[in-house]
Amino acid sequence: MHKHTKLGQLLVSKGMVQEWQFLTAMGARRPGQKLGEVMVERSFLSEEQLFQALSLQMNLPYVQLGGRAADPVSIKAMPGHIARRFLVFPVSLKPAHDDFDLPTLVVAMTDPSDRRVIEALRFLLEVEVEPVLATRNDILKAIDRTYGDDDPGSADMLPIPFPRSSTGRSGIMAAWAA
Repeated sequence: MHKHTKLGQLLVSKGMVQEWQFLTAMGARRPGQKLGEVMVERSFLSEEQLFQALSLQMNLPYVQLGGRAADPVSIKAMPGHIARRFLVFPVSLKPAHDDFDLPTLVVAMTDPSDRRVIEALRFLLEVEVEPVLATRNDILKAIDRTYGDDDPGSADMLPIPFPRSSTGRSGIMAAWAA
């Protein structure tokens, strides 16, 4: 499938929903709400069926995290507080091809079109990011199973992009105070 194929057209053409369900969902959408969310809310589709359709539409792999063992190398590349903060889960780590490349972390996400999350992961983890699709429920369960229920101090663990001065002020503000 092509990214240009609309989700509703794809769902109807594949027989995953009937046309009346598509039209009902379109009419029930709240501002900013995605069509797939309405379809799942109204039980026209399961979350898994939605992600299988999105996989076809986006030409991205859909992974089920439930029955798979966590890859220890990729888990080490992504701390639990980052997985929780961005609702993502590391699937595998591909080594860099040469000294000038970064390794590539394959990351399960619910929305691989969210460039902000991908850029944040690149910055925080110093890796290239290759997104794959997974359901929210699968990601949450994988995070809890792998990292545990509690992740104390997670907000304090994220690196701060601007160095702090001895006065506690960051970057430009520290220069102005000097």
